[in-house]
Amino acid sequence: MPEELHGATGVGAVIVGVDTHKDLHVAVAVDGLGRRLGEHASSTDPAGLKDLLRWAHELGPGCRWGIEGTSSYGAGLSRVLQAAGASVHEVCRPNRRVRRTRGKSDPIDAEAAARAGTSTLFASLEIATGKVTAACKPRHRHQEFLAFLKQVARAYPDRGDGQALHLVLDNYATHKKVEVRGWLAANPRIHVHNTATSGSWLNLAEVWFGIIERQAIHRGSFGSVRDLNAKIRAFIDGWNDRCHPFVWTRSPNKSSRKPTVSQLQTRATSPALDLLARGT
Repeated sequence: MPEELHGATGVGAVIVGVDTHKDLHVAVAVDGLGRRLGEHASSTDPAGLKDLLRWAHELGPGCRWGIEGTSSYGAGLSRVLQAAGASVHEVCRPNRRVRRTRGKSDPIDAEAAARAGTSTLFASLEIATGKVTAACKPRHRHQEFLAFLKQVARAYPDRGDGQALHLVLDNYATHKKVEVRGWLAANPRIHVHNTATSGSWLNLAEVWFGIIERQAIHRGSFGSVRDLNAKIRAFIDGWNDRCHPFVWTRSPNKSSRKPTVSQLQTRATSPALDLLARGT
């Protein structure tokens, strides 16, 4: 159900944090679930910047970047990234108290830069109307997921007529924690259905995540996570003012043969996470 955003990133996306220096940039990449993917150091000359971009691209296309010192040592890298259409987020250098608490090293600072530029978007899509219920959270854990489940339950209250609320979710371990299972057991009107492994594209909410990625976030440059969250909320408010249900269509000019999975699949740049449907 959640989607972690840096600009907009999902579980399969890559967020690169860079600790910048005069002669050396140190980068650490994490994925949308916060898992550390790798570390890389490069020089600050054009060849070094090219090497850094090549390394990041090998981890996954469309990386998002959190950079310390975009107006000083990171200025050259920021210009190169923005010219390439990448989403760049400036990260403030941590103060001395924070550095004493977590330790100080270039990789530690780079990883902190990657994590500082992210926001986790929890969103549900009502298939009958296209309405979106959403919340931005700083982290992606079962605690945040459970809080969002409660938000969805409040958005669709029990009217006492026996109507069920069905949620289609990706098959994440976060959704199966004992605390989540316990809450669902105490709220039997809510039924959870999981997509098959690697089948998240079947979830219609993936289409919506692709729309918010393209129309509101892609190639965006945000001064803070607060700015990113404000952009997301503004888009969702506007979306709900004009929302409508999605309809699968097929051109009559196409072959009469049944379409293949690859033809039907609508891949957004960020993985889909949640589809909300009301039971009948």
